Amino acid sequence: MGALSCVENRTGGVLLVESKSHVPEIFGNGCGAEAASSIKKIEQAIAATKQWLHVGQQADWKGPLYQSANRIAHLYFFTEILRIEAWLVNVYFTG
Repeated sequence: MGALSCVENRTGGVLLVESKSHVPEIFGNGCGAEAASSIKKIEQAIAATKQWLHVGQQADWKGPLYQSANRIAHLYFFTEILRIEAWLVNVYFTG
């Protein structure tokens, strides 16, 4: 489950929250985009995010962990492109 919220403080911002209650939920079917234009946009966003994080471009972010990569790319988008303070919180329930 994911959530997006506006933060009301001195400067404002965006809070991204992702929560999981079962380990299998962490893994998905990967990127489901089919249109070439969509795939190109996704690949560009992922490449920019990897560069921002100093991650090797060869790492496949469109596979089973795409959902996590997508959240990180959103964090990059808010903080670096829109210049809005943003936070990503991952909540994992156990037991």
